[in-house]
Amino acid sequence: MIKRIGWMLAIALLVGQPLAADDPGDPEKAARYRAQAMDYLDRPDRWYDAAVLLKRAAEELDPATEEASRTMLFAGRVFAQAKSYPKAQSALEAAGELALARGDLSHAARAFVEAAHVASVRGRSSEVGELAERVRLITASPLLSAAEKSRLQGLVEAA
Repeated sequence: MIKRIGWMLAIALLVGQPLAADDPGDPEKAARYRAQAMDYLDRPDRWYDAAVLLKRAAEELDPATEEASRTMLFAGRVFAQAKSYPKAQSALEAAGELALARGDLSHAARAFVEAAHVASVRGRSSEVGELAERVRLITASPLLSAAEKSRLQGLVEAA
């Protein structure tokens, strides 16, 4: 019994450790990736490359910042434009997770709605349902205004 509690405590402590504590990222590298991606956006044949660079840029940023989640969201949108739907969905979900970790419920819900839309395009109805449920849970928060809840719920229904 004591061993079991010890293992549970050890796991709890490990889970509580911040991710990427050893690698804080490189904002200058992120800025270079983003600048290069922006150069590609006017060329549809380079949208995939732009999305990859945006994702890398987001990964180089401090995950606790709004910039990291917004850059990941942008990467997901560009992946979708490049018709790389699995990567788009993954990046959009990651953007939602980053926003959720920061406590930005509205941004997280919007990212999950966009991920649900991509899942729908991919024909992944179970994933659409899971993502829609995440948004519904977020919209149940008392931290969101009634207007924001209504708007987000409308987006879920549209996805």
